[in-house]
Amino acid sequence: MKELILLLKKDFYLSFKGPLEKIREKKGSSFLQSFLIFVLIVYFLIVYGFVYLGVIQIAIKNGAGIYMLTSYGAAISVLAVVFETASIISRIYYSQDVRILLSLPIKRNNIYISKIIVSIFSTSSISIVLLVPLFFGLMRYDSASFVNIIGVTLLIFANIIFTILLISIAVILFMSVFAGRGGLKNILQGIGFLLILFISFSPQIIINNSNLDYMEVLNLLKIVFPQLFLLQKIYSLNNYMSLLIGFVALVIVVILFLAISYPISNIMVTGVLKNEVTTNKRKAKGDDKKSSVRFTIAKKDLLNILKTPVYLFNIGITGIIFPIIIFINLLSQGGNLDTIRNVISDFETLEVLHSDVFIFIAIIFFSYAIFIQPLSITSITREGKLIYLMQTLPISYKDQIIGRCMSSIFFGILNVVPMILILTYLTKFNLIYLYGMILGTLLGTFFSTSIGMYFGINNAKLDWDNPQEAVKRNFSIFVFSLITIAIIIASAIVGYVIFFKLELDFFYVKIFSIIYFIIMTIIAIIFLNKSLESFANKINEY
Repeated sequence: MKELILLLKKDFYLSFKGPLEKIREKKGSSFLQSFLIFVLIVYFLIVYGFVYLGVIQIAIKNGAGIYMLTSYGAAISVLAVVFETASIISRIYYSQDVRILLSLPIKRNNIYISKIIVSIFSTSSISIVLLVPLFFGLMRYDSASFVNIIGVTLLIFANIIFTILLISIAVILFMSVFAGRGGLKNILQGIGFLLILFISFSPQIIINNSNLDYMEVLNLLKIVFPQLFLLQKIYSLNNYMSLLIGFVALVIVVILFLAISYPISNIMVTGVLKNEVTTNKRKAKGDDKKSSVRFTIAKKDLLNILKTPVYLFNIGITGIIFPIIIFINLLSQGGNLDTIRNVISDFETLEVLHSDVFIFIAIIFFSYAIFIQPLSITSITREGKLIYLMQTLPISYKDQIIGRCMSSIFFGILNVVPMILILTYLTKFNLIYLYGMILGTLLGTFFSTSIGMYFGINNAKLDWDNPQEAVKRNFSIFVFSLITIAIIIASAIVGYVIFFKLELDFFYVKIFSIIYFIIMTIIAIIFLNKSLESFANKINEY
């Protein structure tokens, strides 16, 4: 037991406390990481809040509390499969930790138990946060008692342990066969990415597909996760019986977990030792230096923005202020969210094709993305009088430009995200709108970044003592803003003439729109290449 406790302390430190301490120790280089984690957590909490208020609470009030509880159990099981599968693989097979522990006189099953308990803890922590509002709704609107809720909670924890136990068995059996194969890690990452996309979009696919029934989907999930039958059954029992069943189920699952740890840990060792061969070969080949250099430059450029309030306020505030202005304008004129939804619904009832909506939304967000000022326009200017350091670094001009463009594209997308979230909510998470917004944002951000980089290189203002001068008192930024506005106006005029004046069929409008996107992308690539040439020529003039 003492050995297991020590392993648990180590694993909890490596998984939770250790990374936080590193962020505190390296405030500069890790600030971006902690900021993005915070944004991600807030984003998921906001999404869950929308789902709870818009779906779960209403369903509970209408007497469907038991189905919401079962759906929650299914969702937790699915999330455990998607996220903990990758976590277990990484924690056991792509970490030096287990290989070092195998050389010590430690029980193999304790190593396995410790790793899996960390996964159980992380999933359970998330589930508790999501459970609190759900249980509040069940107790307030569905007459569930506190004792009954405790029994359900115990059963949910048993469900989490059982699900992660099955995941670990599947992962270990898979790795015992395929560990050591070349490129396995990349294949697993690709599969994981596809799974996350499927899980993210599957609810909307189900909602939009009239051939699929919610109850049929729920019954299918019960077949995949048979423990959900027990969760639905226990909720309808009397208080003390549900508490007893929940407690017994939890004890049985824990005993099963401990019993299976002995044989499965021996199989785990086989996969770890096979995978070590591939890891050593990969280290011998070395890392992709070009890729790491570009990411380092992009990270440095972003940190420069995040650590300097003047830069962050002037460049990053557009994506927050603009949606607020739109909302204030709409609400001040007597509108509300339902009114906006009705306008969108009326638009959809005009029998407009999905492809038409997709193109229309993509063009709007393309224009919005190029309207937002890119980081690239001031990327060289922000170097100021230290620009000469670039000549002393063993970094190619191409890596310098691509790294700065990467940071600009990332920040530009981040600036558009608030508008995407707002419109996605107003359109009831319609995938057609979402896909159009994503495509328009990506193309528009790439376009503005490429032109902004070229313009920023050729009109760099390096003689400044106050960061305010670099982004505020900069005439080149004003000129660039006029250019982007002119592009938007010209595009709108051409679209107006084609669609309204010439009254062409929307099929031709779509063809024109596709050609428009292709031309704009080609122009962006041309300006990006010209940026490389200009930077090589201008660096000596600076």
